[in-house]
Amino acid sequence: MKKNVFKLITSVTIWGSLLLYAKQTFSQYYSASKFNAILLCNDGKVMNWGMCNCSGCGLYNTCLNNGYISVSSPTPVNDLPGIFVQVSSYDNNFGALRNDGKLFLWGKNDYGQLGNNSTISSPTPQILSTINNVKYFGFNNTFDNIFNNAYPFVFAIKNDGTVWMWGNNTYGQLGIGNKTSQLKPVQVSNLNNIVKVSCGTKHCLALKNDGTVWAWGANDSLQLGVSNISEALTPIQVPVSNIIDIDASYMGSVLVGNDGKIIIFGHTPYPGPNTIRKIHHITNIKSAKLGKYHILLLKNDGNVYVIGENMSGVFGNGNVSSIIKDTNGVQSAISDVNLIYTRESLNAAIKNDGTLWVWGYNTVADNCTLINYSPCLINSSCALKVGIDEWHERKALIGFISPNPFIKTFSIKVNQPILNIQKVSIQDVLGKYVEFSYSIDESMEEVHFTVENNYSNKILIVQMYVNDIPITFKAIQNN
Repeated sequence: MKKNVFKLITSVTIWGSLLLYAKQTFSQYYSASKFNAILLCNDGKVMNWGMCNCSGCGLYNTCLNNGYISVSSPTPVNDLPGIFVQVSSYDNNFGALRNDGKLFLWGKNDYGQLGNNSTISSPTPQILSTINNVKYFGFNNTFDNIFNNAYPFVFAIKNDGTVWMWGNNTYGQLGIGNKTSQLKPVQVSNLNNIVKVSCGTKHCLALKNDGTVWAWGANDSLQLGVSNISEALTPIQVPVSNIIDIDASYMGSVLVGNDGKIIIFGHTPYPGPNTIRKIHHITNIKSAKLGKYHILLLKNDGNVYVIGENMSGVFGNGNVSSIIKDTNGVQSAISDVNLIYTRESLNAAIKNDGTLWVWGYNTVADNCTLINYSPCLINSSCALKVGIDEWHERKALIGFISPNPFIKTFSIKVNQPILNIQKVSIQDVLGKYVEFSYSIDESMEEVHFTVENNYSNKILIVQMYVNDIPITFKAIQNN
């Protein structure tokens, strides 16, 4: 029992029940293309390895006769001053975001994907002077190789929640109302309060801080989540809600709802129509990534599952058969995972200890083999950066008060495991603190309250932090 009371900061309130989206954080600390990879160390340094076009690995290595550079193990990228917080790549394009919101890009530039108002490639990182205050960025995710760098484009989310894009725009995937490719960042039409963007070959998804999803670009496989249009040159709302994560790849889309279940549409490895479908039998998911023939899932307990085909051993459970298909979810032989990544038939996971593991079809030069049927540890000279406390922050916290009105006792039930409760207080509408006690029932995910006295003002304001998320309720005393 606790009787301490605290004053809280302002929070968003819906009387009777609460649906609150806390500050959402998304991170990418590893990215791989078909022949190369990039990672972010926990000290903010960036490393690159594999084979890439001489126009841009960011490494001062000898250019081979075939026009490519080959590096066998993670090597520090040159000319990246400062501390970096995110990396991303697309075949022969690479990027790194510095902690001051400055974006560095390097590699090919045939469609203006470097955003520097030119089509001149750069073998070394160049700071992008045409945009500032970036909090998240990425390249589109498609199934290509270093010899066919088709449709490359880039997105960036600024600190104000707006989205900016540049590069190829053949299918209107930049969301700017036309199909003209852009050599420098242009703001996406009618988008704000965006916390994450993910793009496939020719379409994009955006997640708002209210749990809604918006889409634009081509819709030839129904990858926008609607069936009445062939394309959208500006963002349209997908008919879903309460979403906490998104991923777009090739011509498909996968979402994670706050109920821990995935929603798929477009071209995905799950059998059935391309229209929006929720997969009910796999639960407690906090992140999902769409591969070429599979979907990679990370659960709240740190375990990893795969649904789809076991092409090149993407199940990661030691099974060597590539003809096996599974829609129920096969558990990979890895645990304590913090972040996941997939590209075509390559899977990767960063564990909470900062180690990087890969399995599936691995053409990146490193200590692991070409095909790994079980997770293989990448030998890196640094521990990778990991996300801290971002999954429960990302999940929408829903709470219900009962009974209401109450006589002396009431309970608040929430929709997720109670990790901690802080700063609990009850006041009347005039701001006077009320004496009370409370207890936590972790098994029921409930907080039980007892109000010690009767109060002349029957409307009481209950405030507290659950899992570091502030919630507020109005309780009515009836006696």
